[in-house]
Amino acid sequence: MMDELTIAKMKVMREAGMSYRAIGRCVGVANSTVMRNLLEEAREHNRAYSKEYRKANADRRRESSKEYYRANADRIREYQKANADRIRESKKEYRKANADRIREYNKKHNKEYYEANTDRIREQKKEYYEANADRIIEQKKEYCKKFNLKNRMPRMQFRRMEKAHEAD
Repeated sequence: MMDELTIAKMKVMREAGMSYRAIGRCVGVANSTVMRNLLEEAREHNRAYSKEYRKANADRRRESSKEYYRANADRIREYQKANADRIRESKKEYRKANADRIREYNKKHNKEYYEANTDRIREQKKEYYEANADRIIEQKKEYCKKFNLKNRMPRMQFRRMEKAHEAD
């Protein structure tokens, strides 16, 4: 992304009659970058092209990403451990700066997702709790003892899990 000062300079150069290529050479970017920053049509064309490309190459991109992470898993983990505080702070700042946009996105997309997948999600949760009932109940009891807390899981859900487990 270019800064506003550079874009303003490019606009002045274009108004003075310079070509996109000449502007690009002065600023140090490709002429297509200059066009995207100065022309709305070029920006829209680029967005449409990018969207089509991402759709057409989704599988290839997914596989390429998997290969990269497999090959570099140790290095990535080391970096994340070494920079955990900085990464956490960066994510926090991003969420704070984009809170409204994130809220709107989640409102729209989470609602669509849950409406379309409600039954599947319920079934997955039920299967998970049934398969892990012993472990969940024990962890819950240990946690409550360790921190001297009352049951924090919704009581009805916890009782249902215990009853279902005892019935087995």
